[in-house]
Amino acid sequence: MRMWMLPPAWLCQQHLLGEHSELHKHRPMFEKGHSIRGRVSPIVLIEPYQMAKRHDALVCEMEARGMCHRSPFTQPDLRLYPREMLDVKVDLIYNLKDLMARCPKCRARILLRHPEWATSLPFSCDELPRTEFPADNSAEPQK
Repeated sequence: MRMWMLPPAWLCQQHLLGEHSELHKHRPMFEKGHSIRGRVSPIVLIEPYQMAKRHDALVCEMEARGMCHRSPFTQPDLRLYPREMLDVKVDLIYNLKDLMARCPKCRARILLRHPEWATSLPFSCDELPRTEFPADNSAEPQK
């Protein structure tokens, strides 16, 4: 399971639907308390507290592209996990570089919005356009 945590509009259809599908597929794993150590260390691939918000962001993009969505998602109960496994943040720059290197369609979608990145990618999250990210990207549990 991987949560790209990049703006959903940047994702090609395969990555958009893949991330959405993985949230649903792996939700029971979280409910049962299966280990997520390999998803939060050494590289953070998921933000457990953000699963429902991320799902909703993906759905908004799916619907904007004319896709139907009929699979509601609720934030899994994460009380079985230690806080240090939950208070984690995906490295957006790592994910941006990885996604652009592995997927020509995502790369094209990203460069359509940011042609300047064809020659020089951002070096820090501070250089990413904040307007394209959700305003609330905190690692606080949902109530």
